[in-house]
Amino acid sequence: MKLIRYAIALTVFAAVSPGADQALLGLVPAGAHMVSGLDVDRARDSAFGRKILNEMKQEDAGFQKLVEQTGFDPRRDLRSVVMASAGKPGPGNALVAVRGAFDISKITRLAETQGAQSSIYKGIQVWTPKQAAKPSEGSFAMLDPTLAVFGGDAMVKAAIDAKLSGAPKLPAGLVAKIAEWSGMDAWFVSTASLSEMGVGKPGQNEILPGGLAIEAIREAAAGVRFAENMEISGDILTRSAQDAAALADVMRMLANMIRLNAGKPGADAVVPVADSLQVSVADASTKFTLTVPAATLDQMFSTRGKRVAKRGDAAPAAAR
Repeated sequence: MKLIRYAIALTVFAAVSPGADQALLGLVPAGAHMVSGLDVDRARDSAFGRKILNEMKQEDAGFQKLVEQTGFDPRRDLRSVVMASAGKPGPGNALVAVRGAFDISKITRLAETQGAQSSIYKGIQVWTPKQAAKPSEGSFAMLDPTLAVFGGDAMVKAAIDAKLSGAPKLPAGLVAKIAEWSGMDAWFVSTASLSEMGVGKPGQNEILPGGLAIEAIREAAAGVRFAENMEISGDILTRSAQDAAALADVMRMLANMIRLNAGKPGADAVVPVADSLQVSVADASTKFTLTVPAATLDQMFSTRGKRVAKRGDAAPAAAR
């Protein structure tokens, strides 16, 4: 249903992959290999956050209707988001945990009017959208007026179990990565390899640029600070120092390719990003930093705004 689609869309805002919200992290199931988050309060006060929220305000009439129906406006009521995955992408493997201010009675009425099916799991109401052919395709539950979870049915129930038990169950390696990176405004950590995450298939997409095998990437972490410019950093663990050096070379090669295309339309916005790239190798890890200037972000949003305006102009014409 729309409520779940918009909740998952919020993770895109989170992940472009928060200071860690411990209550939300406490809902992450023990089998998780990937966790990301967003401190919405901090992001909202940044220039980038204001641009995102402005897009949400102006673009989508469906979004506005959902705000009226649920009483939940993420521009005002959303505090933080954590997303977790047990491995390969898929509706049954992901969980989105959200802290905010929720009107449970309004959300319940909307779920009922849209034909969602309701069940009780350990005293908590779990909703499954009518169009979901299988429970694994998506459920949601309001744990209290400040906490909500969305995702595969098993993941939602695992989050409920985690909340009721109160005992952290995440692997030590994942906990350590979260502690290291969650001080960023937005962050992502993974202790799963690219192949475990579903990247590449036998005979297809098994080789990254530069001849580096997909299986060479073992773990990854990245973080974003929403300063005047967007500051991005990351650390990728590979199989060996040789793989790490090869990955660094791939990053430098991609930056050079961007510079070589500097004269093409739109390239002037991304060349400063390529120029900011700093890459280093430490044993089997490839570390990088880059900066997205405010001017580049402005150009991106300006271009997107023009596309949205064109779609809006085309719709009435098509109706005629």
